[in-house]
Amino acid sequence: MAAFDSTGAVAWARFEMGAKKKDSLFHEATEMEIRISENYRQPLSFSDVHPANITVRNLGVEVDTVASVVDTLTAKFTKSKVGDMVGGTQKKILNDVSGVFPAGTLTAVIGGSGSGKVRLYPHTLHLADLISLIAPQTTFLNVLSHRMRGLNLTITGSTQYNGSPDLLTVTTAYVTQTDVLIPSLTVRETLLYAASLRLPSSTTSQRRKQLVEEVILELGLKECADTRVGDGVKKGGCSGGERRRVSIAIQMLRNPSILFLDEPTTGLDATSALHLVKTLKHLANTGRTIITTIHQPRSGIFSLFDRVTLLSRGSVAYTGPTSDCLSWFDGLLPGGLRPHVNPADYLIDIIAVDTRTKEAEEESQARVNKLLVAWNKESAARFASDTTALEKFRVPDERARRMKQSVSFLRQVQVLTSRTLLTTVRDPFGLMCSWTEAVFMGLVCGLIFYKIPHNLTGIRSTQAAFYMLVVGHSYLIILLEIYRLTRIDIQLFDRERGENLVTGVAWIVSRRIAHGILEDLIVPAVFCSIFYHLSGFQGNISILLAVVVLVHYIAVSFALFCVTLLRNFAWAALMANLFATVQACGSGFFAQAATIPVHARWMKYISYHVS
Repeated sequence: MAAFDSTGAVAWARFEMGAKKKDSLFHEATEMEIRISENYRQPLSFSDVHPANITVRNLGVEVDTVASVVDTLTAKFTKSKVGDMVGGTQKKILNDVSGVFPAGTLTAVIGGSGSGKVRLYPHTLHLADLISLIAPQTTFLNVLSHRMRGLNLTITGSTQYNGSPDLLTVTTAYVTQTDVLIPSLTVRETLLYAASLRLPSSTTSQRRKQLVEEVILELGLKECADTRVGDGVKKGGCSGGERRRVSIAIQMLRNPSILFLDEPTTGLDATSALHLVKTLKHLANTGRTIITTIHQPRSGIFSLFDRVTLLSRGSVAYTGPTSDCLSWFDGLLPGGLRPHVNPADYLIDIIAVDTRTKEAEEESQARVNKLLVAWNKESAARFASDTTALEKFRVPDERARRMKQSVSFLRQVQVLTSRTLLTTVRDPFGLMCSWTEAVFMGLVCGLIFYKIPHNLTGIRSTQAAFYMLVVGHSYLIILLEIYRLTRIDIQLFDRERGENLVTGVAWIVSRRIAHGILEDLIVPAVFCSIFYHLSGFQGNISILLAVVVLVHYIAVSFALFCVTLLRNFAWAALMANLFATVQACGSGFFAQAATIPVHARWMKYISYHVS
């Protein structure tokens, strides 16, 4: 019995020693994490948030819907308003919006279609509006974030950020409705590249990695950190909710005080949407001001919002704490909310106008008018405005003030080249298409012009072979480059350039450096070598190779030109075909340049197909 007690005592002592050792290791790890967090907190701590309050008073947006292109361009050069030059029809998008968005709150902007919460759809605009507007949409979020500009826009009222009308006094971020992510990169790689472009050049690599890891943990991306982002179409990759959190994580790298989101739950299932809004609620609890538009939230999601703003055809029906919302409408419409009904659905129903029948439209319009009048009276008392601050103003063009980049030009080229090279290597379809095209076209053209005789009978064939050497290869390269640009690359560039992270020159240079290693030199070399030996050309092959490489660069540049004008693949490809046809007609191969009429002879000077 004593031996048993002795053995048990020894075992218990060993157990206590092991537990103490584990506790010691745990406390050491915890202290190390605290030290890392404290060292990191200056100056790039994700938890160190500068609070920002937004105050909106009598905000209104009008757009001139009938101005012509000439009027718009004339107003642009004369620095005047389009409405002052022509008697256009003013369409009100937002009407007398007032509200307060305190720091540390999550606010939902809710409304039916056409309420003004999201956008003015392109088909409601004249062509002049599409040209003059950077983005053809007028949204409440865009006004607050100063993303709306246009000579045919009139914006009235005032918006202040911590008491200042200057948006640059606070740090903001904007998450668009569509996820623009590179499918072949992992979540961690996506955030590391984003941090390299967003954080100042003085930030060390270790600090960037620490910030990325902190954001990953904060947004619940730890389980998918090493998973490729994916595109939601092919198997594998992150889920829709995870991709949306990655988009938010990218914007959180700058640790914004204000975060705007345009319908972040669109396309997500109920569970993913709930988890996403819970993440936003957690971010708001850290002191951030988060404002999001949302479409028909479930009851569990609606209860997470601290404040809600209801818009009906551009006018405010209510803005304030969510807890007071239902009681406000119950006082105006007693007994309206039935049991077991989603409060968000009820609110959207009572502020929407039913246009299915004339009787329903009149009844619903009368109800909406009653709600709007009641809130206008309440708003006048709740949000006392200073009339001196309500003069008409034009949203300043913040781009000139944001030209200072976070990183240098060389740093941009370095980061973009590394990212493009990695995505190119991980895109076997693109590489195989370009390499296969070089081999296939080389064999086809080489076999068609196999061993061209070097006499008078072979002159025409030689001329045609040189023409195919230029056109046959470059045409397919143009289409392939347009496809790859419109798939994701140009969208990503638009987003990063809109955030003043990269310049066009840095993006183009980095793209050609990355593709030059794997495509711009190898593909023309393979095509030229096969064609040269099969056709029996004589002379220095290096001169022929130089011509083909030059034509290759002209082709990819021309593809970029088409995509720059038209972001859609179908329209860009159509434009490329049109210009290619014009260049072929003026090349001098089908019709001798000397016989082309004088009025059309200029076409040969814009054609790289000149024979």
